[in-house]
Amino acid sequence: MKYIFWAVVIFGALYSFGHGYFLLKDKNKIGAVGISIVGLAICIIPFWLRLK
Repeated sequence: MKYIFWAVVIFGALYSFGHGYFLLKDKNKIGAVGISIVGLAICIIPFWLRLK
């Protein structure tokens, strides 16, 4: 279960940062910053949660 959790967190963060990169290439800076914040939240918030 722990490995599935880590896989979901890493995939979600990488997907968010990748999407932000493509938004930045399309000159949508506000969208890129927003989705990057979501990626950071995906990276940080799971450390506050405990698996039971």
